[in-house]
Amino acid sequence: MNIFEKASKLGLRFQVKNGMNLLTEDLWNLPLTSTTNKPNLNDLAKGLSRKVKLLDEEDFVGTAKVDSGEQLQFEIVKHVIASKMEENKLKSERKSNQEQRKLIIQIMAEKKNDDIKSKTFEELEALLNGMD
Repeated sequence: MNIFEKASKLGLRFQVKNGMNLLTEDLWNLPLTSTTNKPNLNDLAKGLSRKVKLLDEEDFVGTAKVDSGEQLQFEIVKHVIASKMEENKLKSERKSNQEQRKLIIQIMAEKKNDDIKSKTFEELEALLNGMD
């Protein structure tokens, strides 16, 4: 069973800074970070990481620990962060490719203009007459 199935079966809620409880699907609407102290994935992950580390303390009497809801929440938040970061990377690459494409088209147009500019009057006249 994947982490999102587990979350839906358990009805997991994610408590954020303002005291609100978010559903798993609400995580996709949070920004990665925030400069205005609003709920964000980075702060949520940090808080869950601290809780998980406390749960992972060494057990000296051998009692087994059950997989906690916090561990599952942490895995889900890390997955959402990784996914959003990958999306951002792809968007950035697409934008860069679009800018590169525009530049290439502009240079091609300039080269075509340079080629036409280098023609003699007679050659230009012949080109113009050939367009009729």
